[in-house]
Amino acid sequence: MRSRTPLPTRQPGQLLPFTEAAALFAALCIFAHSAVLVLAALFVWRMLGSPEDGKTQITLPNGELHVWFLDVGQADSSLLVCDGQAMLIDGGNVDDASYVVASLEQYGVTSLDYVINTHCDEDHVGGLAGMLAKFPAEHVWSSTAEYGTKAFSNFVKYANEQGRAIEIPSPGDTFTLGEAEITVLGPLRDYENNNENSIVLRVDYGETSFLFTGDMGITAEDELVESGARLDATVLKVGHHGSAGSTGYVFLRE
Repeated sequence: MRSRTPLPTRQPGQLLPFTEAAALFAALCIFAHSAVLVLAALFVWRMLGSPEDGKTQITLPNGELHVWFLDVGQADSSLLVCDGQAMLIDGGNVDDASYVVASLEQYGVTSLDYVINTHCDEDHVGGLAGMLAKFPAEHVWSSTAEYGTKAFSNFVKYANEQGRAIEIPSPGDTFTLGEAEITVLGPLRDYENNNENSIVLRVDYGETSFLFTGDMGITAEDELVESGARLDATVLKVGHHGSAGSTGYVFLRE
């Protein structure tokens, strides 16, 4: 295994050793309809190592789905790897780009099959430009193709430099990541609020499932419930960083 440049120290909020993380996981879970709803953004599914180890590249076994919630503070970035294919959902703030790049390198990612910007707020799109400057991507998705900020413009710029246009998915679209099946659940329509326009993804892998909701708020949540979308999941990435305007009671009941 090749040595890697040590990753930036992440204080506070470093990922925990397995035993401590397991205890934290147990303390931060609630049970509803036999589903585990994870209410923390720093739990690393399968606990196969964390970037701050900073010494060696981690070799991931095939035949498994690996999910990391990267520590980008009060921002969002999630990495999924399955059978050698990789998907990055959001990239944190602009200043998080180097950390996201270093994380992908340590987890052995050399290219991305899907880069998904759930919506155009800087704390979700900011780090994606720097990441796209380092890693080729097959598909680049966002909830919009135009937005008047430098962070979003740079994201589009680096996608275009790879010959990739921004793709806008529709509810009901499906694709695979290795053996994992991904379904686009939302947004159901164009909302005036950027947060409500977040791309919502369901990831199914065998009997395990994940919901990624970006910054979707209660209005879009309620409409998603009314649509009959399948919302029961093993793991829920809570909306809008756990704010009071997201992950409402009606949505949680599902």
